[in-house]
Amino acid sequence: MIDNNLTSFSFSKSEFNLSMFSTNTILVTKTQEHKTVELLACVFSLTDRDIKDKKKIKEKVRNCEVKNLDNIIAEIYKRLTIPFYIPALMLVSLMLIIHSKEKVNYSNYRIIIFLIGFLIIVFSETTLRFINDSFYNNLIISMIPIMVTILFYFYFIMKFNFKRSK
Repeated sequence: MIDNNLTSFSFSKSEFNLSMFSTNTILVTKTQEHKTVELLACVFSLTDRDIKDKKKIKEKVRNCEVKNLDNIIAEIYKRLTIPFYIPALMLVSLMLIIHSKEKVNYSNYRIIIFLIGFLIIVFSETTLRFINDSFYNNLIISMIPIMVTILFYFYFIMKFNFKRSK
């Protein structure tokens, strides 16, 4: 100690025997941790009565039960459908190149483009709430990002008047 100030200190080695304590961690695999193929097999086994390997599938996916079907379908939707919103968001952001910066309403146009992109993100997350065990309902909801992307794509084609070259 110099002038009542601590200038250096040292650590001593400590050992704690933790073998007498048990762990409180959950060892069951959660739905999000399963492979997509396993989740799809689980959904097919729960919805199709003719599958013979139901027991094998239920061993792989521990929570493959009818009461958990909505959660499994929602997880599959997150993995397979939500990524299709990315091209739509890219096309929305590309709408900024359509108008010149010198236009009078360009700042308002930028705000509108931002709001469209924000609404697409919010919409993509809220459609997750509508996913259930109805196949046709899920099919319609899954087609929305593809339709939005095609809509923006055709908007670009019309705006730039692309013509086929012969």
